[in-house]
Amino acid sequence: MNELAINSTSLTITVVLPILLLILIGVLFLRKVRQQRKEQIEGLNLILTITRLVKLLQQHRGLSYGLLRGDRELLVRLNQVEQQIGNCIGTLMPVPRVLSELERWVGFESHWASLSRRNLEITAENNLEQHSLMIANLLFMIEDIAEVSHLTDNDIKSDMKISNLWRLMLQSAEWVGQARALGTGVAATGTCTSVERIRLKFLRGKIAMSMAMINSQDSGLAEAVELPLRGLQNLLQTMDESLITAQRPSVTPEHYFDLATESIESIIKVFDELIGRLQGIIKV
Repeated sequence: MNELAINSTSLTITVVLPILLLILIGVLFLRKVRQQRKEQIEGLNLILTITRLVKLLQQHRGLSYGLLRGDRELLVRLNQVEQQIGNCIGTLMPVPRVLSELERWVGFESHWASLSRRNLEITAENNLEQHSLMIANLLFMIEDIAEVSHLTDNDIKSDMKISNLWRLMLQSAEWVGQARALGTGVAATGTCTSVERIRLKFLRGKIAMSMAMINSQDSGLAEAVELPLRGLQNLLQTMDESLITAQRPSVTPEHYFDLATESIESIIKVFDELIGRLQGIIKV
């Protein structure tokens, strides 16, 4: 009997325990995968919200600059956008754990609180610069969120075409946003200085480069990116004919602002679709 008990114990140690250990490892692995996917989905949702905030701040920049350059008719729209920014920030309360751990978010809250109080009391150029710094901070923060939410891991990079394109779309929207702000201000004053013309040419080049990069992406979204590319081409034509080469700007601030806004909206629509695809990949 003792020998049988010893053999039974030996069998338990050599066979059963390794099986239990494998089961435990499997359970822990699945738990880790589920937690990681949860963090990835939360990260993507947060990126969508921050992107909406960026889009509103880009509008706020353009309207503020145009207003400070003399177009008082933009004031009503500016107040509406400020309300929307407040509502968007409100959706992030209480602050998600990921954001609370990022210094960039704390910096944004402080920067926005300061700028919104004195938005129309500073010079147009300072206003433009402060908005652009704030937006750049949020774009960098989106990259931070992607990293801490495991959105740069190998399982996401299995579709690098999508990963590359959504980042490209965000940067393209910002180039257009800067061109919208500067062009709206130029149209508001009815004059385009040599410095402004140089800056517009620079932004035109960045937008054209973005178009070429978007067009070269083999992401299966050729039809989806067709509308943004067409809108960007129309915007470049207006920049060329009505601002850069014209002796005097021949476009109204409102029309130019709306034209650039349409381009940004179409870009963000593709961005949203790309994020949706990533969400589908994660949930599989």
